[in-house]
Amino acid sequence: MAPAFCQVRAVSRGFRTGQSVDEGADVESVDDLRVKPRRPNVCRIKGMAETSHFSSNRRRGRAIVLPFAHARIILTRYRYPGRRPWRVPTRVDSSGRLTVSTRLNQGLMWAAIVAAMAVTPVLTLAQREGGAAPGAQGAQGAPAGGGARGGGRGAANLPPAGPTPRLPNGKPDLSGHWNNPYTPDMAARGSVLDPKTRMPLQFTRMGEPLADARASATGRGGRTYDLPYTEKGLKHWKEYDPVNNGDYAGTCLPFGMSRNINSPHGLQMVQNNDALSIMFEQNTWFHWVPTNPAFKWPADIPESWNGISTGRWDGDTLIIETKGFNGYTRLDTSGHPHSKELVMTNTLKRTDSNTIEHTVTVHDPLTYTQDWMNVRTWRIKPAGDVIMEYSCEENNLDNILSGAIKRWTPPEDEY
Repeated sequence: MAPAFCQVRAVSRGFRTGQSVDEGADVESVDDLRVKPRRPNVCRIKGMAETSHFSSNRRRGRAIVLPFAHARIILTRYRYPGRRPWRVPTRVDSSGRLTVSTRLNQGLMWAAIVAAMAVTPVLTLAQREGGAAPGAQGAQGAPAGGGARGGGRGAANLPPAGPTPRLPNGKPDLSGHWNNPYTPDMAARGSVLDPKTRMPLQFTRMGEPLADARASATGRGGRTYDLPYTEKGLKHWKEYDPVNNGDYAGTCLPFGMSRNINSPHGLQMVQNNDALSIMFEQNTWFHWVPTNPAFKWPADIPESWNGISTGRWDGDTLIIETKGFNGYTRLDTSGHPHSKELVMTNTLKRTDSNTIEHTVTVHDPLTYTQDWMNVRTWRIKPAGDVIMEYSCEENNLDNILSGAIKRWTPPEDEY
């Protein structure tokens, strides 16, 4: 058992006041755990979470901590509806220790610490009871429910579902602020499906431990043969090490189309007859998808982080094909690789006013011997929930310059 560094001070559920908290302790939400650091303003932690919320009060020494680890994090502003957003000066050293500045001019300061890479979600109560991981599907390919921020913003107070809204041309209107499932690991148990059958994908060496691989980027044990890799793809999966080698996301570079969709903050879509605009809260990025068959991208358009997309309709399902990637990005937080030859196909079908059925298929013969698919369900967010600004650079620049975040450089063996 790892030594305890923090002591529970106040809780809403799940912990007892005065209980010691071990490194890597799992908690259910930001309201579950308030701890008093054993040393002033310092709490050493080992577990990891994609979204870690921290608050500090200089006079009382209180803190709310969700476990995360590694010396790579992104600091950003975050707020709950109706609360004023604040920032807390923080630093993470190479041992994974979080230090909070005591130079706070206000009483209670709120912030969110959001890992862009080398992180994993906090386990929910459902997961502890044997439920699926975020973004995972059942064995029959049943879509996952819920979505971003653990179902916080946008998961409740929805009106009864109405009919699917339509564009002037009669096609479904996908416009809305959507709570798409946070998916840090696209190969999570039960989530990898055969695109032809939507049944669990079968491949040789499936589940085989990879003893010679780097440590898991999400802190969930050793890496396995979790996807049908080619030799080149397996090499890139084994070698991915965002802590020691840096990661482009920690340097505030574009996540890439796949990782944008997988991120935990939701997205807003605006659509007309000729195009779909996707606005990601993650890093305030956007992606434009033409749906008019007459539109053609320039033949000499350069490779890019997010690729270029083209949309077409198959009945009421919008099929979005994205390619032209620069090869620098990863598919998800876990670090699943892809090459420049990746062709990613997303389908979106709005089944009613509150719901979109989403599938994503990965075709990359340089990285994977078989195509594979995820199936998910998106839910509309309440009308009072709005997309917010997200600034990675606001805090990460100082952490990159200080060395708290390892600076990323393009790989020499890109493919």
